Amino acid sequence: MKIYSKIMLATLPLVLLSLFGAAGMTYYFSQKSLSRLAENWLENRMAKIVQIVTEHRDIVVHFGLESSEPTIKQVKRDAIDAMQAVEIGKRGYVFILDADGVIIAHPDSSKIGGTAGNERWFKMRNENPEGRFDYINNGDTHLAMYSYFQPWRWFIVAADPKSEVYGEVEQMKPYVLGLAVIGMVVIALALMFVTRRLTAPLRDLTEGAQQIGKGDLDTRITVHTEDELGSLAKVFNTMAEQLKTSLAALRQREEHFRSLIENASDIIMILNDDGEIRYESPSIQRILGHDPEELLNTSIYELIHPDDLSGFKEAVLSVIDAPGVIRTFEFRFPHKNKAWRYLEATINKPVQDTVVEGVTINLRDVTERKQADEAIQKAMEEAEAANKAKSEFLANMSHEIRTPMNAILGFTELLADEIQTDRGREYLRAVSSGGKTLLSLINDILDLSKIEAGKLEIRYEPVNVKAILDEIANIFSQKIKEKGLEFNMDMDPMLPQWVSIDEVRIRQILFNLVGNAVKFTSEGFIKLSATVETVYPQQKTVDLMFSVQDTGAGIPEDQKAAVFEAFQQQAGQSASKYGGTGLGLTITRRLVEMMGGYISVDSEPGKGSVFTVLMKHLTVSAPEKAAAPTETFAPDSVSFEPAAILMADDVAANLDLLKGFLAPYNFHLIDVKNGKEAVESVRLLKPDLIFMDIKMPVMDGFEAVGVLKSDEEFKDIPVIAMTASVMKENEDMIWKAGFDAFLPKPVNRSRLAAELMRFLPCSKDAPGLENPGAAIETPAEKKGPDRSELLSVLRGEMTETWGRLSKTFIINDIDVFAERVMELGRKYDCRRIADWGAALQSQAQSFDMERLPQTLNEFMDIVSELEKQ
Repeated sequence: MKIYSKIMLATLPLVLLSLFGAAGMTYYFSQKSLSRLAENWLENRMAKIVQIVTEHRDIVVHFGLESSEPTIKQVKRDAIDAMQAVEIGKRGYVFILDADGVIIAHPDSSKIGGTAGNERWFKMRNENPEGRFDYINNGDTHLAMYSYFQPWRWFIVAADPKSEVYGEVEQMKPYVLGLAVIGMVVIALALMFVTRRLTAPLRDLTEGAQQIGKGDLDTRITVHTEDELGSLAKVFNTMAEQLKTSLAALRQREEHFRSLIENASDIIMILNDDGEIRYESPSIQRILGHDPEELLNTSIYELIHPDDLSGFKEAVLSVIDAPGVIRTFEFRFPHKNKAWRYLEATINKPVQDTVVEGVTINLRDVTERKQADEAIQKAMEEAEAANKAKSEFLANMSHEIRTPMNAILGFTELLADEIQTDRGREYLRAVSSGGKTLLSLINDILDLSKIEAGKLEIRYEPVNVKAILDEIANIFSQKIKEKGLEFNMDMDPMLPQWVSIDEVRIRQILFNLVGNAVKFTSEGFIKLSATVETVYPQQKTVDLMFSVQDTGAGIPEDQKAAVFEAFQQQAGQSASKYGGTGLGLTITRRLVEMMGGYISVDSEPGKGSVFTVLMKHLTVSAPEKAAAPTETFAPDSVSFEPAAILMADDVAANLDLLKGFLAPYNFHLIDVKNGKEAVESVRLLKPDLIFMDIKMPVMDGFEAVGVLKSDEEFKDIPVIAMTASVMKENEDMIWKAGFDAFLPKPVNRSRLAAELMRFLPCSKDAPGLENPGAAIETPAEKKGPDRSELLSVLRGEMTETWGRLSKTFIINDIDVFAERVMELGRKYDCRRIADWGAALQSQAQSFDMERLPQTLNEFMDIVSELEKQ
């Protein structure tokens, strides 16, 4: 059905219904209006009749004839004649009833004398003196108007047949209906004409669309009007032009993508849900040697390497169950020549894609990459094995060197009390200094090994940066003074007091940089600077830049990178003059990078160098509370109750050293040479404490402690590990094995006594240094003839030496100073000063840079305390 027919069918009933409604309403209101006019006309006739009666009655009243009965009768007859003379249509008439309902006047004389007293319309006068009613006379319905004239008590009625009253209205019906029919016909014809005219552009659009649907993209619509349909025709023409252009571009793009797929380096494959191959791009022939049609309708599951089949199936099924999800999987697929090739598959099932039905797979030949990865993996394993071998070598080297160093430094400490000559003590100090230097070198090598293995831990905590800078300046001030150099320190006023950083490592970094500057500068100056580069208020962090500038030898441009490499030194540098291993800057760079910072050098030969360290995003935060001072003491100040101690070590020198350290105490010492003998001795003697070496023949320390800790009878005996293996993994193994404590070699007497105090009953003859001002005085300190002489020495040469050491902070000199203080304490029987000297020496010998400055600064307080006693 054509559109204009649809419009006609849809609109014509509405139009006809509207027309019928309009005609009906016209007829209805016309009838009403005409009926009302007819009724008004009858009312006017009635009003004229009442006026006639009223005028006649007024004549009687005017002349005062109300009492003259003959006159009144005559006037009433005249009034009746005048009323009946009033024309009421062609068939209308007037009649009058008296108060009792008797007809006293009527055009039909036969009606005179009749009564209507019981008629409902007669009784209406009691309700309303005027009105209208329907009145039937001789079978014909009349419209009657009545008026009750009270003075004469007349009920006057004017009646006219309804057929005469409404006759004109009835005559209008044929004309109204005819007019309605004519209107409907005219409107229908006009509607058909207008509809056809209006739908003509739509008809043209329909025909144009049909032509385009048949492939005639050159079809265009003629625009007849400028209304909405005209605009629609223009849009249609524009769409047709765009469609023609788009189809042309689509064909070109289709050819382009077809060419891409056919020449792609990857294989495009489409599978149905059962794994059958429905499509494979031509590139399969170039990559795998198969003809594109060869594998069609073949299940891919029959071709995949059996070891890869289950994983591939799982990947395919997962994308079938979850369209739109992309999975990747590597598997082996046969080449035409039967060789297995590694393919990387990207598997996907497009969501609601009616063009591509099934699972699409993009296959890439990764055989060469796989082989390269395997080669890299092999190389990595070899490198890891080499690194492991290096770590094992370093661990063994550390162990082998620390074992004799334990004897060297330990017996040196024991001999200090035995040798009385100054020259002998000087020799001992030289031996001790050399041993400590060698130990420092071993520590540097182990630090570098830990960094390379990623096992060095960085511990962030609030640190007073200014205090560290002052400490570094004090350490090197004497050496700088001896070389005649100028030292400058520049601290940014914006530098926060506390930042979160690894205190030990930042001190190590600055120590290395300033130490290098002092080593290579013979004249001029050295400048240590700390600057706030960037402030991040919202994050409460800052970027800090540390720089060390010198006027030393400088570094050539081509050697700047080499100075940060391990065991590398500047070309032409005199090893005999400057010494060193070339590890300092290497460790410095690695530490800076581990803390997220950068280090750089700007240098020019003959003009000096500037090393710059930038530390990024350091948190500004003060410590929650001050750290409690660590208790320090002299080994001679401790008294132990009698106890049996078992010592297990396969090196006789180590056993002799332990015996020497423990000789002053009331211990029963038992020594064995391996773990098996240790277990047997424990079961036989049940000692109070065990010192256990780790590396021993027959049964090592790990196995021995495992046996003891698994025995309910002996598991509570404290076992202290003593080993020269100080790598972190070894330490972790020691704690996991069940040891109660750990003493790395070389061991000094103070630390040995401290560990014993944790497990054996003891008492201290004098207080430690944790609170110097609260020390308990011994009787020997309160009396003694030489107290004034002691104070004189302390206030004199010892105060002068202390002042110099506070500035130079040279470790060997501090060691000598501590030894001298201990001699004074023993000579003058002053345990307070002797304990302080022992603590100072212990910290100096163990390079305890965290506590050593604080302990050294307490010297004058102790002297003042002794003066007050």
